[in-house]
Amino acid sequence: MKLKAFTLVELLVVMAIISFLSVGAFAGLSYGLRQSRDVQKKKLVDLAHTALQAYYADYAAYPKCNGAPSTVTGLTGGWYYCPGAFPIRGQAGSGFLITSGGITGLMDYLEGEWPTSNSNADPAAGDKYLRYYINTGSGGASGTPLKFAVCITVENKNGNSNLTRKGTTVKDCYCAGAEYAEVSCAGMDGR
Repeated sequence: MKLKAFTLVELLVVMAIISFLSVGAFAGLSYGLRQSRDVQKKKLVDLAHTALQAYYADYAAYPKCNGAPSTVTGLTGGWYYCPGAFPIRGQAGSGFLITSGGITGLMDYLEGEWPTSNSNADPAAGDKYLRYYINTGSGGASGTPLKFAVCITVENKNGNSNLTRKGTTVKDCYCAGAEYAEVSCAGMDGR
C-alpha cells in the first residue's frame, strides 16, 4: 500500500502563499483603520466649523482664547493659536470651547453632538492633533477674532481640497474655516 502525503517542498510553497496573503491582508486592514480614524477626525472638524459659524451669527465674532493666545512659528498676519480649545488625546471633554457656553464657548451650539471620547486621535500626533486658530487682524493678541481655522492631523492623504501639507514633511492636516491655507498646520505635531 502506497501512502500519499505532501512533500516538504509542497508544504513550504503553501506556507509561503499563506504568509504572502496574510501580509497583504494586514496592510489593507491597517490602511482601513487609518482611513476610518480620518473620517471621524474630519467629522470633528466639520462639527466645530458649523458650531463656530453659528456662534459668529450670534456674536459677530469668533470665540477668543480662554487665556493668552500663543504665537507659533509660521503664523503671521494676525494669526494665533488657542491652547486648550479642544480636548487633547486622553483628556476627552477638557477643551474650553466645548465645555463652556454663552460668549466664551461652543457648548450651546454643539447640542450634545461632540463625542465623549477622542480615541480616534492619530497615535503619532501627540497632544496637538486638533487645533483652533484665530486671526485678529491688526488687533493684536487680545483683539476680536475676525477669522478662524480648525485643523486636525490626518493619517492618509487624499484629494480633498481642505487637506494641506505642512512644509515638506509627510504630515497632512484637514482644516476648515476662513483662510485655513494661511494656517497650514502651524505648530501641530508631525507624523
